[in-house]
Amino acid sequence: MAREIAFDANSVWNRIIDEPMTQLPLDVGRKNYRPAKRMRKYIQVACRRTCSMPGCNRPAQYTDLDHAQAWKDGGGTNKTNLRPLCRVHHKLREEPGWTFTTDPTGKLTVTTPDGRSYTERT
Repeated sequence: MAREIAFDANSVWNRIIDEPMTQLPLDVGRKNYRPAKRMRKYIQVACRRTCSMPGCNRPAQYTDLDHAQAWKDGGGTNKTNLRPLCRVHHKLREEPGWTFTTDPTGKLTVTTPDGRSYTERT
């Protein structure tokens, strides 16, 4: 039965890599846009439980998970590429003139259409 399921043309395989000590997901592969519940919880705790937008204090439990490198541009669904953004700031990212950049340490800098920059505090 297992072979039948495994080799069926309609079967879907998902790669999930867990951290050995905590069993929290590190990466769910390129096929999955939406993160697993455990990864969502991990990101919420790792990001100090608030929206990543500088100055926003919206609790992470009420946010979307945003891909720092957009999914359409090859960004993965993993703990280094995901961050919580409240719905307002997540949609703002797509507005003309707004720039969201992430440095190598994962810190978010937002530049407004008038050129002002705001960097997330660590």
